[in-house]
Formats: sequence, C-alpha cells, structure tokens
Amino acid sequence: MERGQEALSAKKPAVEVTLRRFSLADVDAMMAWASDPQVAAPCRWEPYESTEPLLAFIRDAVLPHPWFRAICLAGDDDRPVGAISVSPTDDACRAELGYVLARAHWGKGVATTAVRRAVAAVMVVARTACADAFR
Repeated sequence: MERGQEALSAKKPAVEVTLRRFSLADVDAMMAWASDPQVAAPCRWEPYESTEPLLAFIRDAVLPHPWFRAICLAGDDDRPVGAISVSPTDDACRAELGYVLARAHWGKGVATTAVRRAVAAVMVVARTACADAFR
C-alpha cells in the first residue's frame, strides 16, 4: 500500500456516520437538501419544490427499494443529511451505488464513510454469490 493510501485508510471521519432505512417522517429533513439545486445538479432528478412529490418518491421508490438508506450523523437526532442506495445489476456480482449529501456536509468525509459502510453491509449479503462466481 502506498503512503497516501495508508493515510487515507487510517484517517477517521470527523463525525460518526450511520445508515438506516427511511420513513415517511423523514420528508422534511430530506426536503432540506433535495430542494437544493447544487445538491440535485449531479443527480438524475430536479430539485424538489414541494414536499408532496418528495413524499410520493419516498413512498413509491425509497421504501420498497431493497437497499436505499438515510445517511445520518451521530448527535443529529437521527435526521437524514443524505441518502445512499445500492441497486443490483444484471451481473450478480456487481451493483450500482449512488449517493446524495446535503451541501453543508460536503468535503468532511461523510460521503466517503457512508460509501464504505454501504459497501461493507452489502458485501456481507453478497459475499457468497461473488465468491462462488470467482471459483
């Protein structure tokens, strides 16, 4: 491992990041960042202008999704500051990962930690299938 990689892997995030399932009660917290044009810019959706379509999205897409999680910070009342999802692809050993994060938390290691946690959690479930595929 190169020196820069060692430093990166050893560095602890400034805040504790947790991932949990969304609920309909998260709509207001989600609206705070889902309505931000800068947050939505790299995403496949336009910024939300009201809570009604966002509530429908949570109900119809987020809740039934097998792995769509709220990114939360310790000491922040379990309020979502972003979202991360992992979706299967046609290849049983590959998945698509996407995330979105409130602008106030950019550049602080929150997304990096969320991605690491998501990949670790998904790999626990997928490890057997992937290990079998490489035999």
